[in-house]
Amino acid sequence: MIRVLCHVLAIAFLVTVWTACERKQEEPKPPEVTVAPAETPQPPVTEEEMKEDLQETMEAVSEYTEEQKGMLLARMEERLAEFNELTNDLKEFSESLEEGTRQEFEEQLSQLQEKKEAAESGLAQLREASEMTWADLKTAVDGAMTDLEETYAGILARFQDEQR
Repeated sequence: MIRVLCHVLAIAFLVTVWTACERKQEEPKPPEVTVAPAETPQPPVTEEEMKEDLQETMEAVSEYTEEQKGMLLARMEERLAEFNELTNDLKEFSESLEEGTRQEFEEQLSQLQEKKEAAESGLAQLREASEMTWADLKTAVDGAMTDLEETYAGILARFQDEQR
């Protein structure tokens, strides 16, 4: 009994100490203030220096744009290659369908092929696009790719349900 009482008192003591420690808050420290050294006056920028800076900036922007264009084109080409594989899979799938369903499926597949060709054509135009026409063509090609993906998903959903 005494042993239990000692344990209860020990636990009560530990809980009290623990809660007291949690309540103890550190006083906030005042923010450190640093004084910046006085700047030495810079000589005025000449017109030639401004032109050089502007030229360097324009070259950097152009480089960045070309890099982004290359990455986007590679990604789109990869997506079209995936669609070529998926189209081949769909053609194999059509062989498992009944004759009436197969004919409807092949018509849908033909529409998908047309959309894929439109996306490929847009991609070819995008490769040759100048910086001025790039944004407009990119939007059009993105739309064609989205249309292609949605058509594929619709065909797949429609005919998978049909096969079940």
